[in-house]
Amino acid sequence: MKYLFILGNHPGLSVAEISCKLSPKNYFFLDKQVLQVETKEEFDAEDLISRLGGTVKIAELLQENCADLNEEIKKYLPENWEGKFRFGFSSYGFKRGEIKDIAIKVKKELKNRSISSRWTTSRERNLSSVAVKENKLLEKGKEFIVLRKEGIQLLAETKAVQNFKELSRRDYGRPARDSRSGMIPPKLAQIMINIASGGNKEQTLLDPFCGSGTVLMEAYLMGFERIIGTDNSGKAIEDSRENTEWLENNFDLSGEKEREIELMRSEASSLSDHLKKNSVDIIVTEPYLGPQKKLDDIKKIKKELEKLYSGALAEFEEILKPGGRVVMIWPVLKKRKPSFIHPELKNLKIVSPVKNGLDIDQTFRNTLVYSRKGQRVMREVVVLELMEDQDQNKTNK
Repeated sequence: MKYLFILGNHPGLSVAEISCKLSPKNYFFLDKQVLQVETKEEFDAEDLISRLGGTVKIAELLQENCADLNEEIKKYLPENWEGKFRFGFSSYGFKRGEIKDIAIKVKKELKNRSISSRWTTSRERNLSSVAVKENKLLEKGKEFIVLRKEGIQLLAETKAVQNFKELSRRDYGRPARDSRSGMIPPKLAQIMINIASGGNKEQTLLDPFCGSGTVLMEAYLMGFERIIGTDNSGKAIEDSRENTEWLENNFDLSGEKEREIELMRSEASSLSDHLKKNSVDIIVTEPYLGPQKKLDDIKKIKKELEKLYSGALAEFEEILKPGGRVVMIWPVLKKRKPSFIHPELKNLKIVSPVKNGLDIDQTFRNTLVYSRKGQRVMREVVVLELMEDQDQNKTNK
């Protein structure tokens, strides 16, 4: 099966997530925001997109080489329809006037079939997930995606869009929020979990800097077997407990077996006092990133963070299973130019999050950066694996 994945604001992270979660047969860029993905089997697009943080839309590829788009689109219009048929277009490589001409012909064709219709448009070139959702295009009509590249025209039909309301509710609607302990967005947490797990839910997942529980909540919704959260702050543990209880009471978890998130107070530098050696499959976490505003003495901040992270990473080695994976945020401090930190690595090595070497914008050490406009502290998404041969010690300098 062939699909188009419309990517979010950080395409590199989106691609990494897709490659790890789906392990597709083949995938490549059609546009900087559009990834064509070929999978061995069909999937439930609505279910999949609810578990992907970096994908805005999933569309089924209908035709790969359309000589006449208007004639191809006719094949996918209804013969009969109750009420008003709603339709819209998102286009790549087309001019606005071309899409308008196609839409007028669609309306004419529907009229010939005695179907009343409404063309949904936007100020932007493409319809956002919000526009598709608010106009109920997937329930009461269709959104078509048309793409032109090197003279080849493709036609696809949107099957699912990201549920922005649910994501916002889990972010801003939860009862316990504490900006001082970090506010990792749920979408980024989803991406990190998928990169770490490869879609395998039958694993033990640990967040050793759990804060208010964002990673724990997203892992719970994804159905992970065992979820552990630790933090050195008693308030953070209580916030996580309150938020995960709220999640259980306010979201539809039907079909999911009952599980309990294990919470305990612990310094990251003493995890092995509480957890058994080789007992954790994956670690997904955002630690303390340092001050978010006053970056006067970057050298001092970097030194303090490198000490904190080096101590945590040494403990990760103790509790991870051989071959275990860590997906962790490291801060990139930005004053005049970005400044990266360099914690000590022994038996952990940095690996690229993308499986087939697709050309994406990675840093000098094969990591990806997540940032928003105006941020002075950016997030570097670092993927680490525990080497199975413990004699091959490496240090990141």
